[in-house]
Amino acid sequence: MKHLLKVPVISLQKTPFAGGNTNSELGAFYLECQSAPQLKTFSEQPTLAEQVGDITKTLEEFETSMQEYDEMLNSLCLSENNN
Repeated sequence: MKHLLKVPVISLQKTPFAGGNTNSELGAFYLECQSAPQLKTFSEQPTLAEQVGDITKTLEEFETSMQEYDEMLNSLCLSENNN
């Protein structure tokens, strides 16, 4: 049992129905994932003022559509199949 711990994990993985050299495919996939580009979401952070402005705009949109949301909710509650 101790000798299994010294064997690299990649050599233990035998993939059924796979053609070619699966070790090199797994290695290529691993290297591709390691060198993936950084997401733009994390590199382009909006300022606090921009975030507050976005939240304010969203809240204003909800307030102007509140009557429409209330009517939709009432229609769902009044329908015959209101489970």
